[in-house]
Amino acid sequence: MKKTILGFVALFFYSSLTLAQGFIFAEQHKGKSSYIVENERLKSKLVFPFKFQAVGVGLNKTYHGIHYIFKAATLVKNIRTTGKDYDWENNQLTVFSSSDNDVKDFVSIGLEVAKDITDYSTIFANMQYRELDLLWSDTKQQNLVNNQALHLTGDTLGYEQKFYQLNLGISYQQSLSNNINLSIKPSVIFALVESVDRHFRRNFYTIQNNVANGYGIHIMLSRKIDKDSTLSLSFNQENYQDKHNQMKRYFTLAPSDSLSASYKYNAQKVGIFYQQQF
Repeated sequence: MKKTILGFVALFFYSSLTLAQGFIFAEQHKGKSSYIVENERLKSKLVFPFKFQAVGVGLNKTYHGIHYIFKAATLVKNIRTTGKDYDWENNQLTVFSSSDNDVKDFVSIGLEVAKDITDYSTIFANMQYRELDLLWSDTKQQNLVNNQALHLTGDTLGYEQKFYQLNLGISYQQSLSNNINLSIKPSVIFALVESVDRHFRRNFYTIQNNVANGYGIHIMLSRKIDKDSTLSLSFNQENYQDKHNQMKRYFTLAPSDSLSASYKYNAQKVGIFYQQQF
């Protein structure tokens, strides 16, 4: 999938690089995914925070009045966070656990297509594919009913997510001076998130196919360094959720079952971009 998308986009841009703008960027990501699963009087909530740094490259091209922006990024540094697991019975918290949470892999590929509607605004569609893999280890569990504690060393859980995301919105541009421009891009988000949660010590794994929607905002402040190059700072916020779906649970030594579940995702990222005209 990733190689096909990269190949198609590379062929398009390679065929017409005249007046294209290439850019490099570095970003810091922070956010969390979470899900709640229920089975009669039992309820569990797992929270998967993430914090990491990524670098990437991109290309910006206008062709027949349509603006195309391609970008790809990958993980360069994990910043450890704490994953949390809550269990309730009859609405009473019975078990709580916390684990070291690390980002093991991240990749992002995106293509944005935009068209001017006025001198200061454009409509756009941004299509993204992302993979985000998290790993829990060194789990500390507290049973609040009998006041017992358990400490599990080593890897205990793996959480893998694949995002197929579409942002639709309008971009507004404002010139603050001769060399400085501000861009604000609100959007609505539609996403399919495929998630797999592997419980290594309990011999089962779960699969969710989340159909989520929400909103996003992207703000970028750009300064022209010279006629061919630009330096930019950006901030991005995204929130979406699927309130009702089914979680499939697969056991090593027992039949599979299905549970009622929900899913939430929110993330922020800040970045710095350097863009150069060809």
